[in-house]
Amino acid sequence: MDMGEGFFVGLLLLPFGFGLFLGGIALLHGLSAGGESLMRFLYRRVRDRSRRRRERAYVRKHQRDLDRLV
Repeated sequence: MDMGEGFFVGLLLLPFGFGLFLGGIALLHGLSAGGESLMRFLYRRVRDRSRRRRERAYVRKHQRDLDRLV
């Protein structure tokens, strides 16, 4: 295979290489978006858990205050 044939074969394979390149970029983008979604889910879960804990503590504290009045 001489230089001209190699160039021609490379030219024919170029769309496949470009497709693989774009596929790789799409895969990385999907992983990045998935990671961001996971981090957002975990952040909300921790935030809501601590909020519920504070609310329960508030209710318990004021329930004790009401129990003292009775």
